[in-house]
This record gives sequence, structure tokens and C-alpha cells, in this order.
Amino acid sequence: MLRCCPLFSSKRKGTSPFRFLFMRDGLLDAGCLRFHQFMKHRKIIGLGILVVVLVVVGIPVLQHYRLKSAVTAYRNELRAKGRKTSIAEAIPPAQTRGPNGAYALQGVINRFPSLNFSNQPSSMLYVAPGKARVAWQEAFLRQSDNTNIWTGLAQDWKEQREMLAELRQVIEENPVLDFRPNYTAGVMMLLPHLTPVKKVAQILNAVMLLDLHAGQTEEAFKSMRASLLMVAHYDNEAVLISQFVRYGCHAINFNMLWEAWQSDAWNDSQWQELQQILEATDILRPAMMSLEMEQAFSANTFQKIRNNPALLRSWAMGAGNTSVTSIVDQVKAILDEPKEAMQDFRLHYIWPYWASYHHELNNLKQWEYSLQAILDTTKNENIQKSSINLRAWIEDCTDGRCCPDDPIESMFANARASEGYLKKIAAAETLRRMAIVAIALKRYHHQHQSYPEKLEGLVPVFLKAVLKDIMDGQSLRYRLNTNGTFTLYSVGEDGIDQGGEPGTGYKSDTRPTLQRGKDWVWPQPATAAEVDQYNESLDKSRFNRRRK
Repeated sequence: MLRCCPLFSSKRKGTSPFRFLFMRDGLLDAGCLRFHQFMKHRKIIGLGILVVVLVVVGIPVLQHYRLKSAVTAYRNELRAKGRKTSIAEAIPPAQTRGPNGAYALQGVINRFPSLNFSNQPSSMLYVAPGKARVAWQEAFLRQSDNTNIWTGLAQDWKEQREMLAELRQVIEENPVLDFRPNYTAGVMMLLPHLTPVKKVAQILNAVMLLDLHAGQTEEAFKSMRASLLMVAHYDNEAVLISQFVRYGCHAINFNMLWEAWQSDAWNDSQWQELQQILEATDILRPAMMSLEMEQAFSANTFQKIRNNPALLRSWAMGAGNTSVTSIVDQVKAILDEPKEAMQDFRLHYIWPYWASYHHELNNLKQWEYSLQAILDTTKNENIQKSSINLRAWIEDCTDGRCCPDDPIESMFANARASEGYLKKIAAAETLRRMAIVAIALKRYHHQHQSYPEKLEGLVPVFLKAVLKDIMDGQSLRYRLNTNGTFTLYSVGEDGIDQGGEPGTGYKSDTRPTLQRGKDWVWPQPATAAEVDQYNESLDKSRFNRRRK
């Protein structure tokens, strides 16, 4: 015992002086024993600290690589399925069917004056469930803040007819409208052409109604044809928001067609031309391209915000200070706004290394399930059946988000939003098919002075085949009414056939529209009494606003 104690032994010859000092008191062996116990405990404590450090550091590091590898594995799985997982792969090739008139169109539309919305007419305006006002037939067309817009509208366009002709010419002579946005910028790309594109549809809608009202039916037909062609030609932009703007223009076209349908001024060949444009209009392929691009944007977006967490904070928490730069600032922030400071700490130091990979994986799944639903819909023409995987994913979520207590995740993987995208796509395709069938019925009536008993009566002269309702995969619903009119409808986004019920299913003060109906019914023209009642409600609302 004495020889192994470094405190009381000496490497030199002889013995340690302390040995003799403590021999007399008999304390030497006890001192050495306590020293050895202390050294043993220190080793155990050190080993425990090392284990704690390894656990605290090692588990997060392992979790980081586990989550990162899960994203990589899923991307490899997508590549094996043929998905375009990079922006470069997802950029659509330039169209070759003719010259590209996108920039010429934008140049023309930018020369037009700003729209006077007080004189902007609403086409196919519902005044009751299943009943719409025929705007061009009204001697005095009222809007919410104008008792008669015809005079002002005519004045607005009196000096713009040459530019209007140029606008229609650009659309008709250029079968491609491709603005080629900078896809490599990812979600930060600029899309300055979207407002002009929508403006084109709004202008052509107003002018067509004005010309129908004035009896200028050939001019009205040119505007109708140009508006349909614009949507048909603008089909190569792989950006989801661009497609939504396109769907908005498509909905305006549907309303315009309904208005024109109430007139007998156009002949069969003109209606056939409009039908052919609609038949050539592709809704689903551009939607698939856009969803693929959104999926490809994922890697670019997440890499950017991992490198710059302040960018994420500005998105998640709004404007203001986007970073905390010093320890003093951090302490001050914690004391002043502890909740916000902890969120800031999470965004800067935790999210980029751990949660971001979980969010990225869910973001990829969101786009994949949406894309698969559209791919399946092109085959089975049934959006309800095609959305099974997406709905199953939604059921695994809470409140439409995969992490209900994580507001950040809802920015990247919001299942309810994804479901909403599919509804918009399906709605646009449904309107296209309903418009085609309505035109075929119009042409049938021109020839036979009556409507067919069934839609099969339109085949093969007016339709190649009976079109399906994309909402449930069955044929679009149709029946011949006893008064000689017809009921044409889709079952709508819930997929439930309610017999052509146009009621909104909403509270009574909600204005009815086609897509708010229990079924989506091709509306009947409103009676004079129904229009008068609607005008009285406008007058009352205008009077109440002035009193305030």
C-alpha cells in the first residue's frame, strides 16, 4: 500500500520524507486509501460526464443524419418512378407548334388603360339558385355601385378599338403563349405577366357583352374566340399559381359562353369552331407539369432557408428583426418577448438541422400524392377515386397539418391546401367539359329545333363520345325537361349526385354561384321578376352604404 501511493513514495533512492512524518501517527495507510478512492470516483464521474455528452450530442447528430437520409431515400424512390426531382429536369421544353406571342401580348395589354371596375360587367351573374342574369339583354345593366354601366362602358372602349383588334390578332396568329419565367429562382421567381394575362380575359369579357348588347355579333364572336384561344395557347407554364390564373380566365370564358349561348346570332360553324378550341384546351397536362415543378422546387427552397434561417423567420413570423446577433441581444429578447425569442431560437438553431428534414419529406409527399392523383385522373377520369392516397394522408394529419402544433410545417406540408389544389384543377376541367356539351346541345338544337332525349343523341355528329364527369367518373348528368329545356350538371366536388339541385347548401345570405351549388348545374336564364328583385336588393344596399 505504501509503495503504490504517489504522495508518500519517492522515485529517488531512499524514501519519501512524508513517510516517516506520518508513520508515527499511523495515518499513512488511511491517507493513501482515501486518495485512491478519490481517484476512482473522479474516473467514474468523468466517465459519466462523457456518456452524458455523447448522448446529448450523439443522439441529435444521429437523428440529423437519419432524417436527412430519409429525404434522400424518398427522392431516390421518386427518381425510380420517373419523377423530375430537379428544377432543370422539370422545366418544360419550348413549344414548337408555332410562333410565341407571349411578349407581344404583354406589350399590347400594357398599352391599355387601367380597367374601370365601376363599368366592368359581370357575366352569368346568379340572381337566384340555378338562375343567372343575361347581362347583354338588360337595357339598364346595374352593378353594385352603378345604376347603368352601358354608357360608361361604351365610352371606355370607343377609343380603344384599334388596340383591341391588335390584341385579338396577336392571340390568333401566335399559337404559343409562353412567358418562360426564370424557374431557377424557385419560389422567389417573378411572374409580372400574370396580371396582364387576367386583364386580357376581363377586357374581352366586357367588350363581348357590350357588342352583344349593341347587336355587333361578329365583333362579339371575335372576342369570344380570342379569349378561348388565349387560355388554350397559354398551356406551357409549369407554375401552380400561373395555372390558377389560367383557371380564372377559363372560368370567365365559361361565363362568357353562357351569355353568348343565350343568343341565336352565331351560326353552327362558329359554334363548332369554339367547341374545337375547347376540345383542344388542355387542363390536366399543365397541372401535372406544375405539380412536378413544385416538387422540384422543394430541394431548392429548403436549401435556401437552411442556409438563411432569417428568411424562414420572415415568412413564419412576419416583418421585423429577422435575426438575433449577440448574446446580449438574445438575453434581452428572452426577457422582453420570451415566447417569440424561443421561436426565433428554434428557427435559427433547431429547425435547419432537424425539423427541416421532416418538413421537407412531408412537402415531397404532399406534391407526390397530388401529382399521382392527377396522373390517375387522366386514366380513370374520377378525381374522387384518384385522391385516395391524398385523403389517407390527410386522415393521418390533424387539422390539415402533419404536426398540428407546428405552425411552421403548415407552410410546407399543408394537406388541406393540397386538397384545395386538386379541387381547383378538377373544377377547371369540369367547366371545360360542361361547356363542350352545352355547345354541342346548342348545335343540335340549331339543326333539330329541339334537344336530344339523352346525351348519346349527340354522338357522333356533335360529340365524339359522351363526356364523363371528372368528379365521379360517370357521364355528365343530363335530362330533357317537360317544358323543352334541359338540365345539364356535374355532381360537384363532393361527388354526390343530388339530382341537379342548384341550391347552395350555404347560409341564405351567401350569393349563389355555379360552384356553390349542391350540384354544379348549367344555369337557366333568370326571369324578369327575378332580375328586378335582384336590382331592388342592389338599390337597397347602395342606399344603406350612402347613409353610413
